Amino acid sequence: VRASLPPQMDSLMSVWSDETRPIDQRFSAIDEAFRRFYEQHPDALLPELKKLRELAEANERPLILYEAFNRQAIILNFQGKNQEALPIYDQAERVVEAIGDTLRMGTVAANRGNVYAGLGEYLKATEEYTLALERYQATGDLSGERSVRMALGNVFVIIDSYELGKAYYEEVFEQMGEGTSDRFRGMLSMNMGWCEYKLGNFESADAWYATAQSLFEKEKSGFFLLGLYGNQGALHFDRGRFDAAQVCAQNGLDLSRSLGAEKDAF
Repeated sequence: VRASLPPQMDSLMSVWSDETRPIDQRFSAIDEAFRRFYEQHPDALLPELKKLRELAEANERPLILYEAFNRQAIILNFQGKNQEALPIYDQAERVVEAIGDTLRMGTVAANRGNVYAGLGEYLKATEEYTLALERYQATGDLSGERSVRMALGNVFVIIDSYELGKAYYEEVFEQMGEGTSDRFRGMLSMNMGWCEYKLGNFESADAWYATAQSLFEKEKSGFFLLGLYGNQGALHFDRGRFDAAQVCAQNGLDLSRSLGAEKDAF
């Protein structure tokens, strides 16, 4: 597996695997590897995150243990393995609950909301997002608040309340600052595009999707590109652009297989 990794990731994984190094150096290496490459090489990271859990437990490092659980579950969630992700999020929550870390408890609630949304349990998803919002507000985490408000908008979109979903997204756009990541901007643009598509505003949808694609490609956000290909394909098909829809379908299938996802873009 290591032979197939890009040089930058392979270098980081070499540092992580060096047992002579202090735990903080090793964690810093796998932390960077996760942040930069989890969307391109999730299956290479999953077994290493399990090793990180063991290392954190042996060294009594609760925050590193939390990160190991949380990141393992994030990958499983993105791969569509939601039932596997839920108990791991529960373990992450128990770790930070024991040390009274309200901010990270908010992160777990938000992530668990994503899992329930993926399972179609929208009431549970809304409850988790609301809990996360309360925890973020209690700790003054504006970035977390924006993410959860977008997630709540997603729930309305899933149940076909596109005007309400769009209103949530517009509110998030108004709250975004200069430090907002391109990945988040891409997600929000993709969601706005879907609302416009379902509301019949096709030219606006095209523009939002083009913005999202540019941002996702810049960030190499494979899992989000996978979802975008599905959205773009649906729009192309409905507008009679069948060749373009077929290209999106093929791109989605190829990317899905490379990411180890359990469901394709179409």
